[in-house]
Amino acid sequence: MTGLVLLALLAAPEKVELKVGKIQRTMVVHRPSAKSENPPLVIAYHGHGGSSRSSSRKFNTHNLWPEAAVIYPDGLTGVAGVTDPEGERRGWQKEPGTYDDRDLLFFDEILKWSAKEIGHGPVYVTGHSNGSKFTWLLLSQRSEQVAAAAGACAAGNTLSYKGEERPAFVIGGTEDKLVNVRSVRLFARSLVQ
Repeated sequence: MTGLVLLALLAAPEKVELKVGKIQRTMVVHRPSAKSENPPLVIAYHGHGGSSRSSSRKFNTHNLWPEAAVIYPDGLTGVAGVTDPEGERRGWQKEPGTYDDRDLLFFDEILKWSAKEIGHGPVYVTGHSNGSKFTWLLLSQRSEQVAAAAGACAAGNTLSYKGEERPAFVIGGTEDKLVNVRSVRLFARSLVQ
């Protein structure tokens, strides 16, 4: 039983706050629980209305890839969504230049912090729904820092894609009531053309 308690203590997440401009941003950080030199870094973005805590439970990447450092950032309110037209719940910017690029700048600060505090290797980004849309924006606007991307239940805007080619995994569902799977398929095809 002692070994289980020790493992739980080693794998305990950290709540980290970063100042991005004048805005205080938060994230949950899981350092690698298995020994790894220059561990891969995974940044996982929650969907609209989600949080770092909920995405940590849903994605569970830190347990699935114990050699990786995994960061679950928190979005901010003010971004309108299909189920939240007033933007009262947390979300991510969907286009470059919107909201003063606050989320792209947050990504930049995450990379600076993690390089100093963790000493990570390649960077992987993933997200669900609005977090997936932001993942595609990162692939477009920060491709030089991203090794690969995976997104579920949202298409990116191919008009804004200017990044270098990177591996991408695109997930859509035929029964999704919010995101038309046709748009996800079209986006996925655009990445390979």
